Amino acid sequence: MTTAAKVVIVGSGIIGASTALACQDLGAEVIVVDQGPLGGVASANSFGWINASFAETQAYFDLRNAALETFRSLGQRLELQAHVSWPGTLWWEDAGQDFEAQFASLTARGYGARRLDHDEIAALEPNLRACPAHALFTPMEGAAQAQSVAQSL
Repeated sequence: MTTAAKVVIVGSGIIGASTALACQDLGAEVIVVDQGPLGGVASANSFGWINASFAETQAYFDLRNAALETFRSLGQRLELQAHVSWPGTLWWEDAGQDFEAQFASLTARGYGARRLDHDEIAALEPNLRACPAHALFTPMEGAAQAQSVAQSL
């Protein structure tokens, strides 16, 4: 007779909730404890950007890209549509060689980035006060309400 592992997770934010779900999926009996509100304090005060676009190494990129894909499938499994959107990301923080290096890195990794010009950006985001001359658009990225996702998990 095999007894299920018993796991205690301290913290009910996005990391604790995700860890609890993974342990449960592996057959463990899981208890989550938190001294604060369900969903965690840090998660309640953070922005959940779901991306793999700014990974310095290939290994870190692969991990983040796998997490992005897992998050998509998890969203379907747990019906997280009310807490997650997939609008993509529009980025223009850097310019010149740094901008080009970021674009080259993403495309070399097969990460569906597109370079947009001023008119394309304005059409995509017409309410920008100061529209940049160029930006990168990564359509596969998303945003999550981290505390709501943690509570759902």
